[in-house]
Amino acid sequence: MVPRCVSAWNNALLRWSGKFEFVCNKLTVSVLSRVLVGLESIVRLYGGVMNETNTNPTSLEREQHCIDVCNSLLRGEISAIETYGQAIEKFRDDPDVGELIRIKSDHEQATQHLRNSVIDMHGLPEDGSGAWGAITKTVQATANLFGENSATLSLKQGEMLGRKAYETALEDDRITPECKILIRGRLLPMVNSH
Repeated sequence: MVPRCVSAWNNALLRWSGKFEFVCNKLTVSVLSRVLVGLESIVRLYGGVMNETNTNPTSLEREQHCIDVCNSLLRGEISAIETYGQAIEKFRDDPDVGELIRIKSDHEQATQHLRNSVIDMHGLPEDGSGAWGAITKTVQATANLFGENSATLSLKQGEMLGRKAYETALEDDRITPECKILIRGRLLPMVNSH
């Protein structure tokens, strides 16, 4: 599945390469929005396991599906930690950096909850952000180069994608009730507070 994701990203970059607009050395919102729309497509490809349907899954299939979804969410949270780390480093002297640190801490807590959930289901938790992390790091690094407004927009778009991933998981009938309780009770409220 990762090669498809990487291939989709490369194709998207090729299509967008001629469409970058620069105004006063700042990345315009339209360009950043296009990149983030592409990232949303990649989330659907890379995390597509959330949308597969099976009318009568066995208990083991349901548990494996839940492990896969939790690992997909975990990769997103690990990516968020990496991305916020970049932003914190870039804006370490900014008086509002404390808010970025708080949000990064929330993502660290979410990764721990998701890891524990995967382990409780006898699965192996992801330990990296995978292709998703490489993509978000590139987008955030580019946004950081063009100033605070672009970086902030990129972080907010990432939070919206994370929220959407959690909401999609909640709508999935094959997600175990325990996972839904975790998402609804802890993870989604944290993302909503950002």
